[in-house]
Amino acid sequence: MHTTPLSPIVAALMVSVASAQTIDFETLPSGAPTADLQFISNEYEAAPFGVRFEIVDRVTGAFIKFPQIAKVGPPRTAFAGCPDNFGADTAVQNAGVCDSFLTDDSALGSVGNLRIVYTTPVVRASSVLLDVDAYSGTFEEWTISASNASGVVIATALVQHSSASPCGGYPGNGTATPWSVESPSGLPEIASIEIAFTGTAPVSQVGVAFDNFTPSEAGIGTPFTGCAPVANSTGFPAILFATGSPAIADNQLRVRAQGLPPNSIGYFLASQTLGNTPMAGGFQGTLCLGGSIGRLSGPGQVQGGGACGLFDLTMDLGLIPQPTGFVAVQPGESWSFQCWYRDGNPGPTANFSDAVSVVFF
Repeated sequence: MHTTPLSPIVAALMVSVASAQTIDFETLPSGAPTADLQFISNEYEAAPFGVRFEIVDRVTGAFIKFPQIAKVGPPRTAFAGCPDNFGADTAVQNAGVCDSFLTDDSALGSVGNLRIVYTTPVVRASSVLLDVDAYSGTFEEWTISASNASGVVIATALVQHSSASPCGGYPGNGTATPWSVESPSGLPEIASIEIAFTGTAPVSQVGVAFDNFTPSEAGIGTPFTGCAPVANSTGFPAILFATGSPAIADNQLRVRAQGLPPNSIGYFLASQTLGNTPMAGGFQGTLCLGGSIGRLSGPGQVQGGGACGLFDLTMDLGLIPQPTGFVAVQPGESWSFQCWYRDGNPGPTANFSDAVSVVFF
């Protein structure tokens, strides 16, 4: 790991998870916490989000009602999740869900389609849907349609159940499945997004569970499959996602690590080389980067995961740290990112998330 030794993390550098472009439904833009079954309509319409939410008829598109906040745990309003199929509205530990998400009703059963309407059209957007699973010979599936200002669908995404069942029960049980849509022209044309149930499971047993919405960013990059993350004290590994744009001129790259131990601290790493070094530095995890590795550990970059166990950082592509100083990302380069974080498992140690690679242009 061609960099200086890991230094103690000074408390003064700690920052709260700041995700100015992500709606996680934990708080309102005012900072006030959301409440279970609270209706959400235009609370996020002002900058920087610029969106409002509604539930519409599946066939006519007519307004029905406003969606509602669901808090993890009972009463069950969206799904029967973890553990073992009986945890009401509870996702797996590293799914990136803290306490809240958005759903369509106050009880199990799909009422209509979730529609997101923009005040100003955007180029791209992304989010996750929770607990898209299969059971009793049926399956859940959601179709996401992005439309322009004329109501013409210009991009779609399909969310299907996964084969994994990390907390027991049905395939896809309690998992978070990411999706992205992007304007094919590269211009800000997405004026609305609609999420419709298109699976074969009974509608009475289905509830949309929508979280971690980035209204103007898409998921980018490719997870490195040659280096598996190691479970931390939560019992699950930390997972890293990249969002934004691979265009250097946009200078929009955000990295997000989730599934971290509550209240852990750490930072992100960057390299143009991938690797696989188990127990790097004597820690429990596996370093998935190689070559020259830079640490994003300057002022404002050291992360405090808080109770939700999330790190989130926006990077400046013109100032990527390396052992010899800062460098600017160049067109055609592939950069890989990973998260290093402290843990107690059971004694003081540290671990790594998985790694994601992004090719820039």
